Amino acid sequence: MERARTRHGKTTTGTAYYITSLPRSKARAAQLAALIRDHWGRIENGVHWVRDVVLDEDRCTIFRGHSPQNRAMTRNAALNFLRSLKTDNLAAALRNFTRNSLRLFALLGYVKQAVALSLAPHTSSPSSPGSGRGSDRQRSGW
Repeated sequence: MERARTRHGKTTTGTAYYITSLPRSKARAAQLAALIRDHWGRIENGVHWVRDVVLDEDRCTIFRGHSPQNRAMTRNAALNFLRSLKTDNLAAALRNFTRNSLRLFALLGYVKQAVALSLAPHTSSPSSPGSGRGSDRQRSGW
């Protein structure tokens, strides 16, 4: 597959090779191109971009032993947990749980919901984590 990329006014081209188990009759060029674009689009938009922008993974300097893999596994678990909550704004949900860790522990079952709510900072209106409707901007102290 031939690729062209333009960045800062400069165009570069390259060739990428892919292996498939599809027979030639089912692997037309247009079909393969669509499959490849879809696959890499899902990876880049669903995983890499989120890990880089939301979790700032590229700036992490952990490098000894198994630490990088362990940290990546922890990040993936956190993202999967937030996605299981049907959160539409991952960054806002992370900020919300950072400010109110008791809410996170209540969701995980480590503390009772009533305890988390009674000790939590009071806000003008309850909102779900990362609802994207201002919940990440509500400020209140302990």
